[in-house]
Amino acid sequence: MKRIIMLMFCLGIQNLVFAQNIQQDKIDVQKVLKRYSEVTSCETSFDDNEFSLKDIFLVNKDEDDTAYYVYWRADFGCRGGSGTTGFYISEVGHYSDPTFLVRNNAAFGEEVEQIISSGFITKVSQVNKNHFVIFTAKHDEDDSPNFPSLLYEYVVKRESNYDTWDVVSSRLIKKQ
Repeated sequence: MKRIIMLMFCLGIQNLVFAQNIQQDKIDVQKVLKRYSEVTSCETSFDDNEFSLKDIFLVNKDEDDTAYYVYWRADFGCRGGSGTTGFYISEVGHYSDPTFLVRNNAAFGEEVEQIISSGFITKVSQVNKNHFVIFTAKHDEDDSPNFPSLLYEYVVKRESNYDTWDVVSSRLIKKQ
């Protein structure tokens, strides 16, 4: 009985340490992406205090590769004007070196980005490290360029850590 209690205690401590590491990783990822945003864009979700650690999703963590996907808003290049601000899901990670880097701004890949119309993402939810649900707006025939009226739900999945992402389903939620 003592051994079982000791084993449970050790496993509990190990899970607590892992959770604390993920929390610290998320803070580090936020800092890296915030610095990146300061030199590449304006009108970001960091500027307006809209950003939260809940917008950072762990997709891989092992000794060779750690990767997080980050949902955020920005006007890349500070172009200003109507329709220049969009939403992005960036990949931030590191390999064996513990320094986080922004790897790309199309975490799910270019093909998925084109399908889901990433500039108008309204919500990202992670089911597990290989399964996301993304809500985004798309244009109807008579919509103006900055105001898409169709709200869609996309389910995006991959088989394992290093496989490509695929949109496995989409459905129209409502016309706004």
